[in-house]
Amino acid sequence: MSDFIDDELEAFHIPEEAIILDEKLNLSVREMVILAIEKYIKETNLNLKLGPALALTDPSRSIILNKFDIQIITSEFVADEVKVSLKNSKIEGKGPQLLLSAQVEEDAKIVYFKGVLTSEELKEIINKKDIKKDELNISLNSFYGGIDRLFRLVRLLNTDAIPRLNLVSKSNSEIWDNFKRQIKFASGIAIAAISTVLLGPELLRPKLIGSIATLTPQLIEVNSFTRSSSEKKSICLLTPTVVRGEDNILSAEIKVDKPTIYSLKPLNEVKLIKDDKILWRKIASSSKKIEGPINWPLDAIKRGDQFKLSLRADGASLGSEVNINLITDSKEKLNELDEIVSKLGDSKNSWIKSINKNIKIDKDTGLALLFSDKAPVSRELQRVKLDISKEDKCD
Repeated sequence: MSDFIDDELEAFHIPEEAIILDEKLNLSVREMVILAIEKYIKETNLNLKLGPALALTDPSRSIILNKFDIQIITSEFVADEVKVSLKNSKIEGKGPQLLLSAQVEEDAKIVYFKGVLTSEELKEIINKKDIKKDELNISLNSFYGGIDRLFRLVRLLNTDAIPRLNLVSKSNSEIWDNFKRQIKFASGIAIAAISTVLLGPELLRPKLIGSIATLTPQLIEVNSFTRSSSEKKSICLLTPTVVRGEDNILSAEIKVDKPTIYSLKPLNEVKLIKDDKILWRKIASSSKKIEGPINWPLDAIKRGDQFKLSLRADGASLGSEVNINLITDSKEKLNELDEIVSKLGDSKNSWIKSINKNIKIDKDTGLALLFSDKAPVSRELQRVKLDISKEDKCD
């Protein structure tokens, strides 16, 4: 039997990230997917549970992971498209927040997670199609980020950051057009007031997402040397902002005393070095990568301080680090993150305005505020973090 399976697998490429289960197990496709997710959670040492128990083996139901509603979409390895059921999304409050694509090879017991779509990303696809049934065929290439993106989203964001897919309620524009047909407004002031009631904070909120959209992460390539060959690895660095000098040395001028370190691609190792001494170090395990923003782990930086930030990309061998000199101006006062946070207090609007302002002046300060653990719970901030987490900005 195994020889037959090996011959069959030669017909298509098995990605390195695919999860291989025990061939002897007698499982349905859905059970294979659930077992693969549980295996990933165990191997990455994550303290997360799947539920509800009665829904795990039912293909028609969503699963719950860290309070997020996730619809699992399955297909064969050779498929180009996948069929998405829209039944739950046509019931108010039942639509998924995330859709996870799993490609399954039943005989060989292999599961590969192609990637994730958020409800809003799927709705953009739906709006371009004429949907008359309770299902939709979409390209598998619409999903991206693999299973890593799923766990990055459910760990980084609050549950209210991603709405449920809702295909029954009218859009704001439809409500607005209907309202205008029924009522004649006496003045522009009345229109503005009713607009605010209908559309909520969407009209008044600072355009933070627009500011974030202008940020461009930096793709820094480095050769990863192995015994047999060399291959290029890369780091997709959002912050700090790096400049390459004429001597090919990388440096970043730091203007905030507690900068955030954020590579949009996973890392194997991060080090902070001062005076040739390693002051802080984080190393990925064989099963758990370094992902997401890293808030400054040391005492606040002082004027004139110089550090070296060492980053090793996921899959890169030892000696293949990217080294960045963190430089401060000895004469200019650094932005004090704790002082800014204290002044902002708990006002969501103040935080959004401050982040928006700082993004335009010094993005490293703005991003340090955005990812501060003192930031208030805000749907606007969560949406921005969701947008930033998309790795394809460096592809």
